[in-house]
Amino acid sequence: MKKMLKTKYGYFIDEGKEYVITALTPKPWSNIICPKEFGCVVTNLGTGYTFYKNAALFRITQWFQDLVKEEYGKFFYFKENNRIWSLGYKPLGKVRNYLCIHGLGYTKIINNYNNFRIEATIFVPPEDTTEVWWLKIKNNKVLPREIELYSYLEWSLRDPAAVHNEFHKLFFETGYDSNGIIFAKKVNSLLDLFSFHSCSTKPERFTTDKQDFIGNYRSVYNPKALEVSSLSNVVGRTVDPVASFKCKLNFQPGEEKQVIFLVGVAKNQNQAKMLVQKYEKNIDVLFEQTKKFWLDLVSTVKVETGVKEIDIMTNYWLKYQTISCRMNARTAYFQPAGGYGYRDQLQDSMIYLYIDPKKTKEQILLHAKHQFKNGNVYHWWMPVTEDGPISKHSDPYLWLVFVTNEYIKLTGDIDILKEKVEFVDDKKKYALYLHCIKAIELSLKRFSKRGLPLIGCGDWNDGLSAAGKNWKGESVWLAEFLYGILKEFVEILEHFKVKFVPNSLKEKYKKVSVKLKENINKYCWDGEWFWCATKDNGDLIGSRKNKEGMIFLNTQTWAIMNGIVDDKDRQKKILNSLEKYLYHKYGPVLLYPAYSKPDKEIGYLTEYSPGVRENGGLYVHAGCWALLMECLLQRKDKVEYIYKNLNPIFRSTANPDLYKTEPYVTCGDIYGPNSSYFGQGGWSWYTGSAQWLFKVTLEYVFGIRPCLNGILVSPCLPEFIKKAKVELIIKNTKYRFLIINKKVNQPKLTVDGEQLSGNLVPFLSKHKLHQIVVTV
Repeated sequence: MKKMLKTKYGYFIDEGKEYVITALTPKPWSNIICPKEFGCVVTNLGTGYTFYKNAALFRITQWFQDLVKEEYGKFFYFKENNRIWSLGYKPLGKVRNYLCIHGLGYTKIINNYNNFRIEATIFVPPEDTTEVWWLKIKNNKVLPREIELYSYLEWSLRDPAAVHNEFHKLFFETGYDSNGIIFAKKVNSLLDLFSFHSCSTKPERFTTDKQDFIGNYRSVYNPKALEVSSLSNVVGRTVDPVASFKCKLNFQPGEEKQVIFLVGVAKNQNQAKMLVQKYEKNIDVLFEQTKKFWLDLVSTVKVETGVKEIDIMTNYWLKYQTISCRMNARTAYFQPAGGYGYRDQLQDSMIYLYIDPKKTKEQILLHAKHQFKNGNVYHWWMPVTEDGPISKHSDPYLWLVFVTNEYIKLTGDIDILKEKVEFVDDKKKYALYLHCIKAIELSLKRFSKRGLPLIGCGDWNDGLSAAGKNWKGESVWLAEFLYGILKEFVEILEHFKVKFVPNSLKEKYKKVSVKLKENINKYCWDGEWFWCATKDNGDLIGSRKNKEGMIFLNTQTWAIMNGIVDDKDRQKKILNSLEKYLYHKYGPVLLYPAYSKPDKEIGYLTEYSPGVRENGGLYVHAGCWALLMECLLQRKDKVEYIYKNLNPIFRSTANPDLYKTEPYVTCGDIYGPNSSYFGQGGWSWYTGSAQWLFKVTLEYVFGIRPCLNGILVSPCLPEFIKKAKVELIIKNTKYRFLIINKKVNQPKLTVDGEQLSGNLVPFLSKHKLHQIVVTV
């Protein structure tokens, strides 16, 4: 296959659907594989963990975060005579012609050490609660050979924070079935399930006791079992629970054998046995079905620009990252988690608007169910226990309205507002529009005397955690956000002539939005930009009066995105300030300059290292909003500058040793200019930036933007994109756009060969593929 975008660490193949890692990377480069509720994290080193439903409460295999030592995973050891090595680079580090291939829903690890070619394919089938390790082992010598193969994993089956191991092991029970299945159960677990580990080749020996495998005062680097070539067939209670098999394999010259290991959960032992039997047959067919599951999901939007960095991320990895990691797994390597963030997964669910809008609808209704009757919500909640902290922030409940607005604009499904959902504290079901109104009304109750929303313990920026803890501090960004929500909510109600929402309420929201815009411009202008917030004592945050945290990004971008700024002189000053203070070498930072000392009246972002995350880093999520703003303004040079800094392939290809993190998924943040590690990526995979970069690329860079009356076509192609072909489905109708970047004075648009005046394409018939050509 053709190698694309090669660096010293690897390259893309198969149109970008796979990334091949060829060398030890600066950080572990992982794959988050989770088609539904069961999933795993696996790295290029062979490390990682397995989970079910909630990786924070029910991690199946043991793992502790240490990206330097990297000592936890499911390990496979090989022994020939006295020579011992492992499948992955970890734990033994003995590799030759070693490759790791991360794909959509699977990972392959290939090691050619000691004249054996060992290829492991790791995947999670979408229909079953099991993780498959499919090993193919080939003898590359011209002599017959015998090897020993050992598997090893440590059971967790609990909240990873529960580190009192000598206590927790008292609740474990392990067992063994002669069909080659080890069982483990934690009798006081939140989930009444059996975990299991199986081996398709009849094991010679096994153990469920860590001491039996590791030995006293040893580790996974020098386990006793490999030294003595034996396990003790230990099962029962009070063991330090692990699962390990020992198999003997004999090879003729050039012979290849396969061994299938499973790690999974089942309701009972019989169900586990059925799963084991299923995956010992037709493994290749089951693997292809898993690949097809993922390809079918991501193929509903197809982009072709000739710029591989754009095509690969938009066609495959942004969608896969959002669905597999953010929506389904809700965990990763930099941020092991498991809960639903109220605002987080609501935003992430917008990825489905172009894939399967019913999934967005389901997510909206799920979050509505986690709202209280006063309008407030859980800041996050844990599936299984269904609890979490009640939000002290001022924005999470408003995202329910924002995402509902977006869903209706794209689908036209106004009836979603009639869907009935209970509240946390009232099990009677109420229409979704009442949930939305409750959210809006709670926000309107939390206004300052001069008519600005109160920030509480943070707006979207969680790091402003102390700014308004006494509910006196104000938020400018929240005012801008609420203005846009109110305006769109009323427009939707009026467009569909909704009668179940009183006209008096619509008029109220119109008046509030007009007054909000007036108050933002009247009170929040700082001379060259909008300040960010006030503290409880009235002091400004994000003002030229501040030596640190002088200017914040979101307050400027959303002012322009939502049409707060009518004054062209003000807009020019904002843009000049962005370029002067916030637009740095590796993209727009969240604030500048970074805080160098903690400020207990602002919040925990001031306690972060300067230039990291919310304290002056390039927060990629917010960077996507800056990209959106620049597209609206048609500032194509700035669109190119921001996009190339947000897209991880551009950054990693240019300098992988500086960027450090994976080239195929977005980061949460990139270290800013006040950091000693300026330009380094951090917190990859688990970030809302993947969905937003996809949305902004499609709707604002390519300019294909569904709205109430049709599809607004307003591309902003920077010069390096000469043309773009985009195929997608909107309201069950297939469209094929061809956008040609010719720098014409007057844009031209044709629909199925007929020229259209203006740039609003009406929603068209579902009975054919519609061809739309745009010349800009």
